[in-house]
Amino acid sequence: GDHEWNIKLSNQRYFGNKDIRKSGTDATSLSLVGLEVDRFLDSHYYMVGAALGAYSGHSGGYAVGLIGMGRRVAIREHWDLFAKVLLGVAGGGDVSTGGGFIYQPMLGAEYKFSKSFGIQTSFGHVKAFNGSLNTTVLNLGFSYKFRSID
Repeated sequence: GDHEWNIKLSNQRYFGNKDIRKSGTDATSLSLVGLEVDRFLDSHYYMVGAALGAYSGHSGGYAVGLIGMGRRVAIREHWDLFAKVLLGVAGGGDVSTGGGFIYQPMLGAEYKFSKSFGIQTSFGHVKAFNGSLNTTVLNLGFSYKFRSID
């Protein structure tokens, strides 16, 4: 059958607080850029893979790899809402990730300009299982959709 894919180029912001870094004193916000690939299992549920790296916020070298599941709901002709839960590994840049395992639940909306292109925003939380990283996340990005045939 054919499968829907969604590729997102994202800018993500970790809101600054003293729990982000190992030092416990630097509360600067952290900005990351990355790529997310979604593969739809049906019209609602999808698998997620994402990779991001920090480009500002005193944390150069911080990198994140995430996988998870999401659900999309169409609310209007051009508007979708989505929710996803991501798990993964992160480290570097003095960010307090403990053993490196993090989770990141997100809620968002997407406006589709066409069948192929859209803009999306989401917010949620990132938390380390064993480190002090624990903060709000805001994501903005562009999406490109296409279909593949097995």
